[in-house]
Amino acid sequence: MSLYKIVRSIIIFPIVLLLSVSCGPVENSATSDKSKFGPPIDITGSTPLFASVRASLTKCQNCHGNWLSLTESQFVSTGLVVKGSPEGSQLYFRNQLSTTGPGPKNMPTMGYPAMTSAEVQTMIDWINGL
Repeated sequence: MSLYKIVRSIIIFPIVLLLSVSCGPVENSATSDKSKFGPPIDITGSTPLFASVRASLTKCQNCHGNWLSLTESQFVSTGLVVKGSPEGSQLYFRNQLSTTGPGPKNMPTMGYPAMTSAEVQTMIDWINGL
């Protein structure tokens, strides 16, 4: 072993050790999301459009993060979706920027991005296909 390699290992090893110990656990968006929303749900057995609707709902996660942890059947059982009736579904109603009628109005609030007309149409197709 050359003198250079010995000196290099004597100098570099403590620095690497110090840096690796001082960093602690790594936090990133995936770690944060997992603690907020839990593990991804299994959408096996869901209708084909459900995955697209769930992807659209990521826009809603700032206020309604729990929606991303719901299965298709839970959207129905919680009353957010009425099978075959977009107009009777709270999820659809909330995303139509409604200002009349029963229930919540004007989603999204606080300047968050609204669903596009294509995303809303996918939601309509999904609800009608349930």
